[in-house]
Amino acid sequence: MVRALFYSTWGQGEHRNKDSISSKWTDINNKCHAFQEVYQRNYDNRPSGECDVGVLTKTLDEFEKTKCPFPYYKCWDLLRKSPK
Repeated sequence: MVRALFYSTWGQGEHRNKDSISSKWTDINNKCHAFQEVYQRNYDNRPSGECDVGVLTKTLDEFEKTKCPFPYYKCWDLLRKSPK
């Protein structure tokens, strides 16, 4: 279903095989999970009155300094609001 939606939205036909998509999903999922752990820690320990944007900014900075730049913000934002 996800694969069909991807190709219908992309509009360029099926140019990736199942393994290619699965491999990319594994990378996205692992990085989003790692980012969520840092975000949750910063959220739980935020100073009184700090807004979500402040937590996100701190998390992005920390993640970049300790791991790498986080390329999947849009994916993370969708995943964190979706049921498991």
